[in-house]
Amino acid sequence: MRGRLSLKIVLMLQLVFGAALILTALLNYFKFEKAVTNVIASRFVVTVNGLQGDVENAMNLGLSLAELRDLQQLIEREERSDDQILAIEIADTSGTILFFLPIKPG
Repeated sequence: MRGRLSLKIVLMLQLVFGAALILTALLNYFKFEKAVTNVIASRFVVTVNGLQGDVENAMNLGLSLAELRDLQQLIEREERSDDQILAIEIADTSGTILFFLPIKPG
């Protein structure tokens, strides 16, 4: 009787310990995935902020978005600087895409 009870207790403790290990591994995986996603996103934020600054500076000089002729070259330069950039689109306030970098093939 006593041996059976201690066996049940040991098995229950192993089950709880195993579940705790699995949950810890899962939480660490999701934390790592979030950290990697944040690092990747921060790389693109730098590119977006640079383009945004260039566009806003030109617009502050009185140029409209459609009049910015060198913006396509700026987009292409940003694409060449980072091989992780797949596409860049610049749209006006109505959502019409004025400048874009087409999606690179595979």
